[in-house]
Amino acid sequence: MKPNQFTSIVSLTLAIALSGVAIAGCSGGPQPVDQAYVQASTEKATQAREIFTSAQGDLTKVSPEDHTKLVKFFGSQSEVERIWDNMAHPKAGGPGADKQTSKQ
Repeated sequence: MKPNQFTSIVSLTLAIALSGVAIAGCSGGPQPVDQAYVQASTEKATQAREIFTSAQGDLTKVSPEDHTKLVKFFGSQSEVERIWDNMAHPKAGGPGADKQTSKQ
C-alpha cells in the first residue's frame, strides 16, 4: 500500500469518527473519541483497500470470502459498490485523489 493511500484511509476514518462525535452533541462539552471505533474502522478500511488492490480495482475479481467480508464491513451490496467506485474513481481533491487528478 502506498503511503498516501494509507494516509487517505486514516484521514477518512478519523473524519467519520469525529463527525459522529460532533453530531452526538455539543450539549455536554467535549466528547471523548471512541478509540476502539477508530481502530476498528481503520482496520476495516485498510483491509478493504488491500482487497481492492489485490483485485486490481475489479470488483468481479474479488474472492467470495473477501466479498462477504466487504458486505459485512459496509452493510450492503449497494454500499460496497458505492465505496468500490469511490476507490476506483476518487474525486479530485478528496481522500485518495492523485495529485494529477486534483490539478484538472
